[in-house]
Amino acid sequence: MKPVTLGPFLGMNNRLPAEKLHVAREGDFVRSAVNGDFTAAGTFRRRKGFAPVVVGTSTHSLVGFDDIGLVVEENHLCSLHKEEDGTIVRNAIYTVTQNLQFSYTRAPLAIYASNGREFLRIDRDSVLPVGLPSPDEPRVSAIGGGLPPGVYQVAVSYRDASGRDSGVSLTARIELPIGGGISIDYAAERPAADTILYMTAPNGDQLFETNLPGYSGQVITALPAEGARPVAMMTAPLPAGQIVRYHRGKLYSAAGALLFFSEPYGLELCDLAENCIPFPEPITLVEPCVNGLYISADKTYWLSTDDMKLTPVLPYKAVGGTGNVRRDSEEVWWMSTRGLVRGDQTGTVENMQEERVAVSPAMYGASLMREEDGEKQFVATSFDPRQTVTAARAWIDAEVIRKETQL
Repeated sequence: MKPVTLGPFLGMNNRLPAEKLHVAREGDFVRSAVNGDFTAAGTFRRRKGFAPVVVGTSTHSLVGFDDIGLVVEENHLCSLHKEEDGTIVRNAIYTVTQNLQFSYTRAPLAIYASNGREFLRIDRDSVLPVGLPSPDEPRVSAIGGGLPPGVYQVAVSYRDASGRDSGVSLTARIELPIGGGISIDYAAERPAADTILYMTAPNGDQLFETNLPGYSGQVITALPAEGARPVAMMTAPLPAGQIVRYHRGKLYSAAGALLFFSEPYGLELCDLAENCIPFPEPITLVEPCVNGLYISADKTYWLSTDDMKLTPVLPYKAVGGTGNVRRDSEEVWWMSTRGLVRGDQTGTVENMQEERVAVSPAMYGASLMREEDGEKQFVATSFDPRQTVTAARAWIDAEVIRKETQL
């Protein structure tokens, strides 16, 4: 039998029939490659195996940051820390709804995690639900005192021990025709937080913090020193979403087909009427990239955060859960329903696979960036993929595994 020399290998190509996989003076494509790596030199090598370091039950939503890992096991969100001897320590830090996938993002002061129901702020010392509830409108009444005559407006908010502010309540109005004082009564039930009181000068329209400690009853009989203006008027807690991302001082949360974004540097507060972008279908991708965000719903868009202009860039969707960032470049990557896509900081995208590889469409997946032996790779896996009809069919659509040897 005449020997046949293969190579250099040009990568995978399932669009060509078997007799067309050889390219004269260039090399050879392969129809399918499993557990192998193509190198830049055109060679092919088996991928190294692995050994488990942590074993769990019903685990999902694994993520790694520089100083901490997070994973969900059954109904607990767990932290992962590496000890000096290399062992991985797992600790349950919060009880969550079972079987809901988490999305994570790192902001300057905390990690935010959301599964569409629970929305959490994770820092070194605590795990807290995102957003304090806004208080009810306070009840005010006139009493004796030394306030000048005029119309006063009064509102309240909450502030917890970590310095987080809630939204500001509706404003209560009271008129003191001959002056006097104001008695303010707050709601009996409130979170474990201080109540911050705001009021206006007589006949004024600007609220200011009174710098008086809050408690269940407040009496003002003289004008207090003017403190800071409230920054959370007409806001509510940022809604929980299936995707959460941080970009340029704002937190973005994709809840179904709605993309909510926080107030600037008020990461847990959102003007629900103004800070929301609706899409025709549920959102499957939100990935920041320097000057904007890539968003996928009915198609894939580029949202410029300089002018909040939304521009379609691809006529098809991203596979949920597959967005990732290359730390050594200003690029983001994701799996689409037509293969691997790369996007840069200007909103320019490129499909890296569609010309040669017909992928099996899927609704959800996971991804990671991998670098080993000088090779940089984007690795993605899809859950419940559907059979593609665009690949060449003249081959055996199966992997034969026998005696623990993959053929």
